[in-house]
Amino acid sequence: MTAFILAIGLLAQDAAAQPVEPVEGSDELEMPAPVSEVAMEFFDILPATLEGWEPEGRALSLAQQSFAMVGREDLVARNVPGSYALTECPVLDGDALETAIAAARDAQLVIVNEAHNQPLHRHFITGLAEALGGEFDVFAAESFNYLRLMEPREAGALGYYDREPIFHRQVDAIEAAGYQLAAYEIRAAQRDPEATTMAERIAVREAAQADNLITEVLAENPNARILVHVGYAHLLEAPQMMMAGEPPLEWFALRLKQLTGIDPLTITQTHCGLPASDAEGEGEARVDASSSVEERPTGQPALANPSGVLVEGSVDLAVAYAPLQFEDGRPAWRREIGDRAIAVPDALLPVDAPVIIEARYPGETLDHMPVERLMLYPGDTHTLLLPDGEWVLTAWTAEGAYGEAVTVSVP
Repeated sequence: MTAFILAIGLLAQDAAAQPVEPVEGSDELEMPAPVSEVAMEFFDILPATLEGWEPEGRALSLAQQSFAMVGREDLVARNVPGSYALTECPVLDGDALETAIAAARDAQLVIVNEAHNQPLHRHFITGLAEALGGEFDVFAAESFNYLRLMEPREAGALGYYDREPIFHRQVDAIEAAGYQLAAYEIRAAQRDPEATTMAERIAVREAAQADNLITEVLAENPNARILVHVGYAHLLEAPQMMMAGEPPLEWFALRLKQLTGIDPLTITQTHCGLPASDAEGEGEARVDASSSVEERPTGQPALANPSGVLVEGSVDLAVAYAPLQFEDGRPAWRREIGDRAIAVPDALLPVDAPVIIEARYPGETLDHMPVERLMLYPGDTHTLLLPDGEWVLTAWTAEGAYGEAVTVSVP
């Protein structure tokens, strides 16, 4: 999937590199307005209209991740009801983040996962990483590209998933906390062309990831304390029966443990949801803003017991959330962390085609990942969600630049 997106990006870059021919009869070469290459790729992935759009399989999975990257978790919930309602697990006493921080202080290696369509999980990892700043040395994340980490580093994403604004905020915060960044993702030369089944391809990737983290970090500094950000099942410490007729799968965390002898602290955010009594809607994503004071805020994690969901010994801690709540089509938890709702300027609203709007610090180039990104379809009235400060808004349609840049101040 990631390779597919990167291929699209390379094609877009190749196209952008082609010389622009002068129009016959013109005296000057007219260059197109600059665009955000990352934003433009989403127009190739996501539909021009939602009417009659019914993707399946890989196309649906890719769209779900991409909608989250353009600020439209509401469309993730709409297209796959229950996307943000995981299997209910019993809730345990204690604050989830504080418990994770305390446990991490006794660990050399911490592995915490995310769902790739859930930026909220990235916010939790940011809080964990910031609390451990000065104690942990290295932060490594799935899809980070080791070439992108070489110095001098250009502006832009380090991999694929940190093209999403909340993930990119996370990377900025982690670097500010003093972490060294590391890449452990499988590399082209490590792929096995003879691995034909999904189980075989998973095994090759998990083995490569474990080897790479050892080579990139532990071989040079065996005592390095490492925080590793993974997706979904990569953090499982016990073999898992995933496919009929196939041997149990051994994921990244288990392989790393076997190779190094280091017992990681593993924290899952993708296997447990809150019981229905803790989240109104019986597992359906809520679209209204009303809630009683007794209800758990959508962004507040709870400790949970995953024993009924996972093989014993698979993880050390489980974190669960209520299904997402939305206000003006945007996740309510973003307001809980201090982002403010700002109306999209009239000049940037879509008329007859989708528009993607991005917000950056003044003076940043379009290569810098934005602090906010929002895709609007004609008729949408969703708001931008921005931290306090001054921001430059730029927008695009599938045809290119849309309107002039607009500067806004928050609040």
